[in-house]
Amino acid sequence: MTAIRDNWFEGGEGVVLIEPTGIAIPYRVKGRFTEVFGEGYGSFEIAPLIVLVDGYKFLEFVDTIDELIERQTKDVEYIMINKMDLIEDMEKLDKIKAIIRRINPKAEIREMSAKFGEGIREIVNIIMKESLGLFDLKEEGSSPDIDA
Repeated sequence: MTAIRDNWFEGGEGVVLIEPTGIAIPYRVKGRFTEVFGEGYGSFEIAPLIVLVDGYKFLEFVDTIDELIERQTKDVEYIMINKMDLIEDMEKLDKIKAIIRRINPKAEIREMSAKFGEGIREIVNIIMKESLGLFDLKEEGSSPDIDA
């Protein structure tokens, strides 16, 4: 965090994406920003918290690591169900969504397949447009700085 602060205040403009490890708690990462940068985050704008869940293995592990799943998803704004290309049974998808909604009824649930690039533009738009108002990445080439 201090490296981000130091680089930002040296004239940095732009976007910093933080991808914590699989066991990090998103709301704690957000809280750490408050500790380092102060209440108003100075000139920082914090984009919505987004969590990706493995849709293919979610039901297999939900009972084993339910507390971790709950801590990672309960305070986020978006939950992206990844690996949709591997989910053939829509009942399985419905079960995953029901569990996620029980944990966090306020989160928007979206579907994606990182393998095939499906949903990547949506994540970029959530970060860049919906939270920062910068642009809408609708099609190839709409922003020279982002290769989605």
